[in-house]
Amino acid sequence: MSIDFCKVKRQVALGFLVLSVAGCTTSPPPTSSLVVQTATAGLSDVPAGITPSPTSPPAETITPSPTVETIVITASKGNLNIRRGPGVAYNPIAVLKNGQSATARGRDLLANWLMVDVPGLAGETGWVRTETDYSKITGDINSLPEVVVDFAVPAYVQNCTYHFMVLQPGDIPVSSLQTFPNNDARVYPGEYTVYDDDVPDAEEVMTISVREGVFIDIDVDGNSEHHKCP
Repeated sequence: MSIDFCKVKRQVALGFLVLSVAGCTTSPPPTSSLVVQTATAGLSDVPAGITPSPTSPPAETITPSPTVETIVITASKGNLNIRRGPGVAYNPIAVLKNGQSATARGRDLLANWLMVDVPGLAGETGWVRTETDYSKITGDINSLPEVVVDFAVPAYVQNCTYHFMVLQPGDIPVSSLQTFPNNDARVYPGEYTVYDDDVPDAEEVMTISVREGVFIDIDVDGNSEHHKCP
């Protein structure tokens, strides 16, 4: 039997080709699934030295408003004048009667006077002196707000006679007309009795009522002689 070497050669070559192709074939990688993990950070997950932000707003700390103390002044053992301003140079506008109380709303710089509600007059305020034997105070007056008011309107008494006069109470001297223009005296509102110092035995010359802003003339002396101011 004759061998066809050409056919054998072709079969051998074909076998090498199949082996070569088989050697180049690679298996596909195994199928895998991608897992995404979501981590929730807790306090233990925060790096040292970093303070984590809270997940809710911080609780509010509400400081309660301080309780406003009520300051009360009471007339004790007598009556107290209630004046238009903090001083005796202001007109009296009412009276705090013995045993009666009023609520204070303010004070002057030195806390010698208190601004109070005028009893019986809604919405009206006046001033009462603290440093008297007739005032009793409950509470710390220094806790009250300071209130500043206008100055009092001055009042004057002018002597039109040639005699030296004295006003009571207070022993307030008023020089004669001969000392013009220094024959007057500034006085506080109130009731005064005028005496002639040059006629010691004479009774009072006159009684005057002084209010803020007035200018009152003394036109008669202890001898009942009348005079006119120039």
